[in-house]
Amino acid sequence: MRRAVADDDVLRVVALQRSAKNRFLRLGVASADELVAGFPRTREELYRFEGVVLGSVEAASSRPTAAHAGGGSWASAAAA
Repeated sequence: MRRAVADDDVLRVVALQRSAKNRFLRLGVASADELVAGFPRTREELYRFEGVVLGSVEAASSRPTAAHAGGGSWASAAAA
């Protein structure tokens, strides 16, 4: 997905992949602190993204507060 939009000057794709318990691979982040704790936990953190794409998510790893903050579907994350 990141390669598909690499030439787009408007869209930035951020990838977050859990590599181990409480450890994450973060690609395309804007700062060293962005998504350091994993998936956004608050509405404010989540709403920084225009869209979110999830794949192969274990039910036990999802956080209810993050799931309900978006009020709908979860969709890798594209930052505005």
